[in-house]
Order: sequence, then structure tokens, then C-alpha cells
Amino acid sequence: MHKYEHLRAQDPFIFKEIFEVNAYHAFENEIKDAVVIDVGANVGMFSLLARDYGAKRVLAFEPQHDNYVKLVENIGGSDWTKNGGIIPIATAVYPNNESKYPTVHIEGSGGLARVVEGPDEVGNDISTSELHEILDILCKDEGRIVLKMDCEGSEYPILQGASESDLRKFEYIYIEIHKNGGDPESLVGRIRSAGFKLDHTFTFLNYMDGKVVGENNNKVYKFRRNDINIPLEVTCVVSTKDRYYSTLPLTLMAICNQTYKPTNLIIYDDGEMKNLIDDPLYSHIFRLLMHKGIQWYWEPGQRCGQVANHIASLSYKECKEWVWRLDDDNVPEPSVLQFLVSNIESDVGAVGGLVIEPKSMEVKPSIASSKIEDIYLGMNEQWYLSRSDKPYVVDHLYSSFIYRKDLAKYPTDLSPAGHREETIMTSELTRGGYKCIVDPRAHTWHMRCPTGGIRTYDHNDFTKDELVFMKKLREWNVIPNDYEFFVLDNGIGDHFAFKSIIKEYIELHKDKKIILFTCFPQVFEDVPEIRQSSIAVAKMIFGDISRFDAYIWMPRRGWTQPLQKAFADMVGVKSLTHPSAVHGNGSSSIVVISPYSQTPDHAKSYPYWEELVKLLNSCGVKVVQIGRSGEPEIAGVHSIIYDYSFSKIDNLVSKCRTWISVDNFLPHLVNCMDKPVVGHVIFSQSDPKIFGYGYNNNILKSRKFLRAEQFRNWVGVEQRREMFDSAKDMFVKIKGFTNLCLEQSS
Repeated sequence: MHKYEHLRAQDPFIFKEIFEVNAYHAFENEIKDAVVIDVGANVGMFSLLARDYGAKRVLAFEPQHDNYVKLVENIGGSDWTKNGGIIPIATAVYPNNESKYPTVHIEGSGGLARVVEGPDEVGNDISTSELHEILDILCKDEGRIVLKMDCEGSEYPILQGASESDLRKFEYIYIEIHKNGGDPESLVGRIRSAGFKLDHTFTFLNYMDGKVVGENNNKVYKFRRNDINIPLEVTCVVSTKDRYYSTLPLTLMAICNQTYKPTNLIIYDDGEMKNLIDDPLYSHIFRLLMHKGIQWYWEPGQRCGQVANHIASLSYKECKEWVWRLDDDNVPEPSVLQFLVSNIESDVGAVGGLVIEPKSMEVKPSIASSKIEDIYLGMNEQWYLSRSDKPYVVDHLYSSFIYRKDLAKYPTDLSPAGHREETIMTSELTRGGYKCIVDPRAHTWHMRCPTGGIRTYDHNDFTKDELVFMKKLREWNVIPNDYEFFVLDNGIGDHFAFKSIIKEYIELHKDKKIILFTCFPQVFEDVPEIRQSSIAVAKMIFGDISRFDAYIWMPRRGWTQPLQKAFADMVGVKSLTHPSAVHGNGSSSIVVISPYSQTPDHAKSYPYWEELVKLLNSCGVKVVQIGRSGEPEIAGVHSIIYDYSFSKIDNLVSKCRTWISVDNFLPHLVNCMDKPVVGHVIFSQSDPKIFGYGYNNNILKSRKFLRAEQFRNWVGVEQRREMFDSAKDMFVKIKGFTNLCLEQSS
């Protein structure tokens, strides 16, 4: 209930005019700290609004006796020092011309009471005050003055008789002009010629049986003095359909709470067009909008979809230079419009922010793109949280943004669903030489709703719209990128195994953009032809990623061939180029060892390293251990290197005499070298025919120890020492394969 609801019965029409529809378009920033002259104060409703807006003082002129009595009662008494600054004055504001009409009187009552020249038949003449007297005496030395007039035709003699210097003392003039008192256009011209701009008009409508039957003879005008600068005016447009009690109220409240207020709000209703003025929820929202200084209009949509409504908004008489479009399930944070407006420059056509679903608040993946060529990637940059606050230029914008009204070219050949409409419109801006900008500081939450909105339209409409969009792309000479995806939700060794086929993979898909979703992106950082993203993003895009899992693919086929061949078959590579392996540097004394698979007690980790290193040292070589931080150093090694980059490991191996590892990442890394160096790989339960490379010395004690299920993970599998050769037997097998000894100890 409105705080002044008790005044509605005194004059329902004026109550609605002042408190519900804000016909004068008067806002707090215009009235705060100003002296308000209220000519035709009636029972005080506008004076109360001005007081609530923070007026320094209100001079409320009301000559009709009954109205004046109610005015004094409604404002809390005649003592302005106690009633909040409203001074009730029981005189008429009127020019003083004693030779023509020495007296004036009141005819009518209530809101229709008017000043009439000449004496009253019963002698109830009233006193008058001239406008210049009020300004010179009651408003002397006041910095800011505002005039409001609703005086049933007296506005003509008052303003036409006022000097230009007196008129220019007002920053704003809010006035209801009545046709029964003169020529409205002539009076409007008089005010404009004094140096005022017409900011707003409001036409009263006549109703019969709840239906509009025509326009009232009276109209409200708002004028602003030309030297009064105002912030950039923005019209917010919301197209809604059947979301009255789901997301639309959230959208409207978010508009209310903007730190940078839109000048007005146009709501196009494509739904049932319910009368929500007296709705318990919407009556609060509408009053809040007015209190915040946002004039709102609820208009019937054309029921042809949101594109038709957005096109209609461009010719709406109250639509400003810049339009802020919001969907009816968008909830912008309070600072959104402020951030968007801050990016406006002469070469900017539209500015958007991030539009994010709360249930999927992901940080922007590196592969996300707002380039029009990447439209079918389905990863618009506006959908993700950003690590940076810096605005950037894009090819097109999504969902919610501000744009220049005079540049907008909405497509007219889309279905009511309007699929791709904002992409087409903003792309046209870009092609016209204007920038489309994304400001990642502006967050709008997309409360995706399963009912209402465009989701009420037939799926075939979306298909038709997609065809229209594809035609547009051809007109623009844009060839959308085609993509090839693969997901490597595996270990480092598997990444290198896949890398060993990367040249053939790239050649096979040379006409596509290749995107790998990886756990270890550093493996492919030297492959410029591909783009990478995370496993989390892969799951976001594909949901179930098991179809990319080689360890599901291989057992289903009873696989017994090398792992790299499995990857090749999975991605359609028909033939592989096998690298020519070379033996290590015979003059080097370095033997590189990679002793563990994850941990020393892992089932694939060799348990006899200390003894084996001692035997290696007997050959005069220097054993260099590589591994991850925290791995234990093996006694007797010459040195240990933790966390070497892959490129440094590559360089180290290329210069060593030989290398020794268990079944871990190193054999797969070496296989990706330009010239793989022959090494020694210690197996126990994993099959070297699958996980090994034929040019290496793959050492397996016995195939009887191989796991029956080669492709299951290793969680819970125990290390069994008897499955490995002893250090002495291992040394013999290594020495027999490589000219190892530099100087044989006795």
C-alpha cells in the first residue's frame, strides 16, 4: 500500500497522475534541494512528492477554499517549519491587470477549480500573486527553483505574461496544459523560445467500461532549461511472454536498483496482457520504479516475438538515443548499466557485459570466442567469468547490451522465436564500422527459465532462423570454422602417446580447427596448430566424455596393438610414420633414469633401484635421476633433477649415453623426439606390446605376470617384487643391449 493511500479517495485521478504513473516525469535529482513553486497545489499531492524528493522548500498555491483546507491537513499543518518545508498559500497565481480585470474569483471545485476573471456574483473574490513577485520576494537569492503548474487554463496568462528572465530562473517546468485556455502549441513555443528543451510529454486517456476510447484534451509537458546538463539518457526495453510470476519480477527489481538509472522502461507484453496495476506484487514494483525516477510503460506486444517488439521500441516516442535491452529472465547486478555507459565513445555501437547462468559459473576457457567465425563453437566469451576487468572488442554481442537506437538494424525475416537476432543485429554494427565492446565488470545473471519466453515457440522456428543466419554469413563472406575435438583425460604418458600421431592428425583435419581438451597442456605447447582447453570445459560441452577414453575403447575391441595405434584408429588416422630411433651418445657418461610410476611402491615401479644403480656405477657412468618433487633420491646416483620441463628432459636424453625407466611417461616422451634415443623400459604387469615401443629394450620377466585386464586403472594393484628381474639380471639385460661400460671395474 502506498504511503499516501489515504489521499486516493480525495481525488483518484490526481493520485494516479502523481503517485502511480508520474505524469510529470519529475524525479528526485531534479527536485532535491530546490525551491518548488506548486501552482494549483490542489490537496497537496505533488507538494508531498516534492517534499519526499528532498525539496528545500515548497510554495503550495491553492486559492480554492475546500482544496486549501485539505491541503493544510494533508501536509501536516500550515507551519512549514513543522510540516517538512511546505508553505500553503491561499492565493491564486495570476497576472495583475487592474484596468482589465481588477478582481478574479474561483469557479468549480476539486481538481477542476479554476480562476475566472472578474468579480464573483456573491462577492467571493480572491487575492492574487504575480509570478515575478513570488520570484522576487519568496525566492530571492535561491539558487535552484522548479515550477509545477496545474491551474486549469491559467497557465496561459501566467506564462505568456512572464518575462524571459523570470522564466529562465526555473531549471525545470512541469506543466499540465489545457486546451480550454488557449493554444497549447503557442504556449509550448513560448517556453521553448525562453531557452527550454521539451523533455517529456504525457497524454491522458479517456476510458469507458475499462477500455480506452480516446485522448483527453489535456497534456502534461516537462521542460528543462537548456544549460541544465543531464546524464546520458537510456531507455530500457524488456520483451516478455508468460513470465509474470517467475523471472520477470526479478528483472524489473534489478532495473530499479541500478546505480545508473535508465530514463525510462518499456515493457512489451506478448503474453496475456494482464492488468497488473493493482496486482499485490507489481503495484510495489511500479511504485518503486517511479520512486527511483524511472518512468515505465507497459505496452501490448505484437505477439510476433521479441524481434518485432524490439523493432517497435525504436519508433516509440519516449525511446531515447541509447537502448538497454534485457530479456525477461536477465537479472543485472546494480552496477551493470553504469559500467556499460562508461564505455560509450563516438565509434562505439553497442556495449554488453557478461551474461552468466548461476548454476554454471565457469571461468572463461582459453578457447572461448566471440568471433563470428567461431559462432558454431558454442562458447561465447560473454557466458563465462573473466580473469580480467579490462573491456575488449568483439564481433557480436549476446542477449543483453546497450546500443545506439539510430544504428540498429534488426532482421525482419526471422520467426517469432528470433533465434540469432542479437547476433545479426550487432554483427551489422561491426560491419558498419562501429565497435561492439564487452565489459567483463558488468555481470547479468541469466535465470534460464524452462517455461515462457522464446521457449514457447516451435522447435522448427529455430531451424528456420538458423537457415536465415547461415544466409547472412554467406552475404558477409564469413566462413564459419569447423572443429575437430579430442579429449585426453589421461596421464602424461598417454598425452605423449597421442602426440606421437599429432602430425598425421593435423594433416587429416587440415581444414578444421583442432581443439584438444587435456590434463597436461604443456605436452602440446610446442604444437601451434592446435588449441587447448581443460577437461572441465570438455565435460561442460560434451557431458559424458567416455567416448574419447582410449581405456574404454581398447578393451571393447580386445586390443593388443600399441597404444599410439589405438589413438590413431580412434581419430581416423590411417597410417603412421614411425621415427628412426638412434642409440645414445657413445662418448657421454650420463645414464638417465626415471625410476617410478607416480610413487616408489606403485605396481609398475621397480623395487631394486639401489642395487641396480650400484652396478651401473661400476661401469664408470654417471647416473642422473629425474622425477617430481618429493620423490626419494636413490642412493648412489650422481645427481637428481626434480620437475624438469619436458623440453629440458628431451635435451637431456638426446645427449645421454642411454636411459632407463619403468612403464611411465618417459618412453612416450622419447618417442616424440625428432630422433628418439633407444632406451630400456622395465615392465612387470603391463604389456610392452601395447605400452612399449619396438626399438627399445623392453624388459619383461615373464608374460605370465601380465594383468588379465590391461586397461583397468592401477588403483589398489600391489607391487610384487617377484614379478621383476633382480638387479643383477636386469643389469645383464641392459648391458647386453647397450655398449654401456666406459671402464669395467675388476
